[in-house]
Amino acid sequence: MDSERMTSAEFGRLILRKKGEIMDHWRIGVRSVFGPELKQVLLDHKVSALLDVVAEALGAILPPSESTQTELARAMEHGVLRAEQGFSVGQVIREFSLLRKAIRAICIEEGEQMTEEALSIMVEVIDTAAAIGLARLSERREEMIKEETARKMSFIVHDFRTPLGAIALAATETLDTIPAAAKTPEMMESLTSIERNVEQLSIGMEQTMRELAKVFLENDRLQITNVRLYDVSADVIENLTPMARTKNVILLNEVDAAAEVAAERDALHRILMNLLSNALRYTRDGEISIASSKRGSNVEVVVKDTGRGILPAKLARIFEPGQKGVGSPGMGFGLAIAKYLLELQGGSIRLESAVEKGTTAIFTLPSAAYPEETLNQIGGATPP
Repeated sequence: MDSERMTSAEFGRLILRKKGEIMDHWRIGVRSVFGPELKQVLLDHKVSALLDVVAEALGAILPPSESTQTELARAMEHGVLRAEQGFSVGQVIREFSLLRKAIRAICIEEGEQMTEEALSIMVEVIDTAAAIGLARLSERREEMIKEETARKMSFIVHDFRTPLGAIALAATETLDTIPAAAKTPEMMESLTSIERNVEQLSIGMEQTMRELAKVFLENDRLQITNVRLYDVSADVIENLTPMARTKNVILLNEVDAAAEVAAERDALHRILMNLLSNALRYTRDGEISIASSKRGSNVEVVVKDTGRGILPAKLARIFEPGQKGVGSPGMGFGLAIAKYLLELQGGSIRLESAVEKGTTAIFTLPSAAYPEETLNQIGGATPP
């Protein structure tokens, strides 16, 4: 062959003829990225088929076969494989880049030059396979995270359920073994209360686990919009009013009616529900209020109660999962969830408390991106 640049078809035939040498070059480079423990069969399975597709795209294989479609499927499998092996996106990008480099190295060794068209075709085919592999890697990695989270949740549920079952069984057996003549009303009430509370705790545990799973599996990509804070707080207060009446607690919505935050509405609803439910749990014959104010580029929200307050030692660890007050029917995850969701939306939270005087939860969220009037103008509508 002379010194002129190869045609696309000639370039494709060179790739087929030198496939083994290209793969040798590629193995050396890739092992420096993935490590020497990577099995050769995994490399051969992927690259040999991909080189065939490159050659086909260059016109070296006529008529075209079904190898392109097969390679697309293999690229997806490759992405799954790399995800399950724990390799990063950067490593996979590097892997495909090294294949292009190996092909160029063979051309140089052969003293050949490819045309711009041939180079473009080769790069497009390899980059397409890389993109498909990376997309599937990302999907599989997300699936693996969800699977691992679900697995951990099942372990937590099991760890709680086992001792709860033992307590319920002990209460039942105790009740069965006591002679009828020895059973006093007080004893029966105590044992029945144990069974009832175990059942309630089990139900509460299941609900908490479902909420945790929903938070950590569904809220990593929140849809942030402009949310009117007053509307969400009003809805939360309406939901909690029946419970508040039983405890003689007044719920006050003192949020600025014009206040808007950049947040995900459902996440904000859960935050306020957790904070108010927590306040209501420790407040009787008092009041709980929600207020808001502008603080620079943020909106500050204050949830204040007149409850029994929190001891300083407890307050220091209040946002840790599992922290709860003595006698609380909850599982101690409410504040941890609220903190997680706020940080996910660019906010923060802190608590202030004094024993027998009450607790104040103060959190911030970014102000809405645009005031309502601006949004109306952008949309072409006339403000009402």
